[in-house]
Amino acid sequence: MAYNTDISLTKDTATLISKTGEAITDMRAQNLGKHPIFILGTATETVPTDWGGAVMLLPGIAIKAADIAALFPGVVVARYYGISHSLDGKVSVSHA
Repeated sequence: MAYNTDISLTKDTATLISKTGEAITDMRAQNLGKHPIFILGTATETVPTDWGGAVMLLPGIAIKAADIAALFPGVVVARYYGISHSLDGKVSVSHA
């Protein structure tokens, strides 16, 4: 079933932004806030504590899963997380 929602991000708190733990091959994420946010794909259900290698999205910018996957070669992404380090944020997410 399709997943299309806006998700609030609490400052400095990793938030699951994908619906399932299955490998997601087609996803879009867009920063709806006024400050940069970071998106990180993980291969496990463990909430990330190291955000090295995360993709930064400036306000209004969107990214597709294909673009994200190119940044994490060899990793089958099971879950996507978002975080905002400056203030609370909001991300729009769509995936199958």
